Amino acid sequence: MNRLIETKNVFKFITKEITTKCAAKGQNISTACALRIMKITMQNPEYEFGADMLTRGQIQQLITTCVSKLTDSLGSSSRTIEMQVYFSSHYARREEIMMEHRRTVMSRTEPLIAEIKEAVIGSNDEMRNLYRKMVVVITLLSGLGNPTAGTVLKEATAALHSVFPLSELTRFMALIDDDKMRQIVELKQIVSGIRLFNRDSHKGGEGIDDMPSILQQAVVATRDLLLQAVQDTQEQVERLTGHLETVYCETVQAESETLRVNVVSPLLLTDEELALLKENTVHSVQYLIYIRTLLEDVQMCEKDIVILCSRVSERLLQLHDTVRYRTAIPTNQVYPQFMDLSVSWFSLQDQMVILSTLSQIIYTLQNMAKIQQLPEEKTEILNNQPKLPSARMRDRIKKIKPSKVKCEVLELVNIENCDPKKIQYYGHCAFRFVEMDGCLFPAVLSMGLLRYKGLLFAFSSVEAAYTFDRDPDRYYQQGLDIVVRRPELIVLFNMDEQIQNLKPTSKTAMSAMVQKCDSQTQTETHPIPSHIDPTYSWNIWDYKRQAVHLADICKSMTHSTQTVESTKRLHIGVQATPTRSTSMQALRDSATNTATLRSYIVGLRGNWLRDQFMANNLWSYVPKCTASENLNL
Repeated sequence: MNRLIETKNVFKFITKEITTKCAAKGQNISTACALRIMKITMQNPEYEFGADMLTRGQIQQLITTCVSKLTDSLGSSSRTIEMQVYFSSHYARREEIMMEHRRTVMSRTEPLIAEIKEAVIGSNDEMRNLYRKMVVVITLLSGLGNPTAGTVLKEATAALHSVFPLSELTRFMALIDDDKMRQIVELKQIVSGIRLFNRDSHKGGEGIDDMPSILQQAVVATRDLLLQAVQDTQEQVERLTGHLETVYCETVQAESETLRVNVVSPLLLTDEELALLKENTVHSVQYLIYIRTLLEDVQMCEKDIVILCSRVSERLLQLHDTVRYRTAIPTNQVYPQFMDLSVSWFSLQDQMVILSTLSQIIYTLQNMAKIQQLPEEKTEILNNQPKLPSARMRDRIKKIKPSKVKCEVLELVNIENCDPKKIQYYGHCAFRFVEMDGCLFPAVLSMGLLRYKGLLFAFSSVEAAYTFDRDPDRYYQQGLDIVVRRPELIVLFNMDEQIQNLKPTSKTAMSAMVQKCDSQTQTETHPIPSHIDPTYSWNIWDYKRQAVHLADICKSMTHSTQTVESTKRLHIGVQATPTRSTSMQALRDSATNTATLRSYIVGLRGNWLRDQFMANNLWSYVPKCTASENLNL
């Protein structure tokens, strides 16, 4: 339980962030639309969002993906999703609308009914007060006027008193709760029938509307409005489809009966304008489907209203015949007729509720059906293009030949009663949808359908069917990929279950058919010659020294010469220098020899001096020698 609450809180946070960021980008998105796009994105296996608890990174990725899908489009995509969310949350079947209305009325009167069941009669005032409550409850449940109005309350009290006098309250209070409720419902039918008969007799009927005439006028007006909307939308879809046929060109290869599609959009439309044209087509087709659904409900209401009005008229005539010229009538003859009259009238009230609900949905859808038009100059260019005969018109008399296809061929006996929901892509051409990247073209159902993987595929021409049959798996997978990229197509084609079972194409690659044959191979002893890199080194410091060396080389000044043969070489941005041998002088030790002290006698060669002195006195006159020189005396 706590985990469920946490999941709901996370979803609320994500939807709030999506709406806030879309509003910051100028796109107003409702909370329901944000919740819908979030659920569709989580179903997409491409993003790998699991159903369990999401991490913070996945939550942020989910928010970013949803915001980009809602804001990156040109507008029609987000409006289509808004329309789909509104229709799915407000539209219901006619029976569900009736039951919901009855539950609402019963819930509003439930407190007053509970007071009646639990009341205790002690005095006449309490009895009259309880009787008045029963009149109010019967009037509210019947929907015949406002019980706060004096005349309405007076008529209802008189009608109830004629079949259930005040003295019957004692017996009523002795019943159990279920019997009390059953009698209140029975009294409601009888009292309503009496009041309706009095209204037809011009003896009462205050606060009762002329339901038959009001419904007949309303249903005719609603039907005409929807018929006009269907016609206008069909013309709009045909116009958009014609523009797409102008943009895309088809060529048929007669020898193989295959169809090839060429795009000529660069000459006519830009990529953004082409995407807008596709989104407008999807938006218009979705709106057309919705108003056709509403038109069917309105037409069923019209049939029921005609039947109910005639039944009410017949019952009133029978009642007049029964009570004419009679003062006393057995209750077993008149009460069943009153009850049958009231039941028919209540059915008319249900039709009014249904018609009112459908009208509200129609009004809202009309405001959502507006699309962003192409520029006028581009529209004129497309309108002025030569119109080629459509393949759908050419191939109406052709049939898909089972002998030319591998898939199973199905022929529709009654095309008018064929439900497009049972056909893949809602009855649009599967070949064009894939080849033209999501374009919607109506298919020709009369020429047959192809069954593949339990699904039915329709085509706009026999050549398109033959081309699809050559590789149906590729068209099937690519079609799913297109639907995944455009969330509005999931609801349009009712492909929620297929998307949930889809695996991303990046993980499951589509492989072509492999031709198998027997063959023999001989493996060589050494298919790859061995190679030993002489410069390989396991020491990382060798590479670091090499990097330092290369860095020094980059800073060196170099020059180049141009020769005749060197012009054919490519320019290489790496300058290298040849290796050279160098040497280096290391420091070596040396010594000096000091002078040997010797004594000399002066005058041996005839030079006579007065004084004799030692040779050692000459040492101060000798110049100083370096560390590497010897002094020879």
